[in-house]
Amino acid sequence: SVWDCRWASAFDSTLISVSDDRALKVWRTQSQDDTAASFVNIAIFNQAHARPIYSVDAFLDGDSYFIVTAGGDNAIRFFRLFQDDSNDKNIATLSPLITKANAHSCDINCVRFHPKQPSSRFASAGDDATIRIWSSSSLSFS
Repeated sequence: SVWDCRWASAFDSTLISVSDDRALKVWRTQSQDDTAASFVNIAIFNQAHARPIYSVDAFLDGDSYFIVTAGGDNAIRFFRLFQDDSNDKNIATLSPLITKANAHSCDINCVRFHPKQPSSRFASAGDDATIRIWSSSSLSFS
């Protein structure tokens, strides 16, 4: 099952998905019409979590996308997506940045960056019946 997908930015056609197979996948369209047939996989991070991944969000900062994921392993993970030097828009690199283990005491169902302050705040919601607001000031996204 695919649990979540998000457009990486309002300004382009990069789509990010997460699923039961524990993979974080990034897709990009090859045409202007954004039909399903026009998307190709440009990056994948297998086993991004120890259990299924339920939620993903992203924001664009300069030349990189910063991605957050959450799942059934009670962890929140951050990744950086950037274009390779090959000038091929169909090749990108996903690099893990930070893992916040045991962010909740149960599965994490949702994680979202703050819409106006994505590099400094995010929220998560879990099966432990809590919503947590996090400050990323102690996290380095560089």
